[in-house]
Amino acid sequence: MGTKTNPTNGLTQKQKSAADHYLVHGNKANAYEHAYDCSRMKEKSISRKAVELFQHPNVMRYIDECRKLDTSRSIMSRKEALEILSNIAKANATERTTDQIKSIERISKMMGWDEAQKVEHSGGITFNINLNAEEDPDND
Repeated sequence: MGTKTNPTNGLTQKQKSAADHYLVHGNKANAYEHAYDCSRMKEKSISRKAVELFQHPNVMRYIDECRKLDTSRSIMSRKEALEILSNIAKANATERTTDQIKSIERISKMMGWDEAQKVEHSGGITFNINLNAEEDPDND
């Protein structure tokens, strides 16, 4: 009896189960035991098989994609931050709103939202540089 591979992610049901368990609990050997029958295996064998499983390219790819998805879902967007700021600006000031504003300011710094913007300028710029402090550049 063969194992079926999911065409979407290239994983068998057991590989996916182990990967999902690992994503939640963070232990590869426990994840392997969760998905596979290890009743007749020694701990060393379970650890070795877990390492092999989690080095499988499809398993590694699946875990990486799940982590990226979790990260993108957990990060506040600019739009969400602006909506919260707008609601705070309309509400009465409280301790909680101060904390929210500080949090959003911190997120803005972390995300680089408040970095200087590059401005292109076309046209001439004139510089007057006085290398001798005793001379007046206007009296030549």
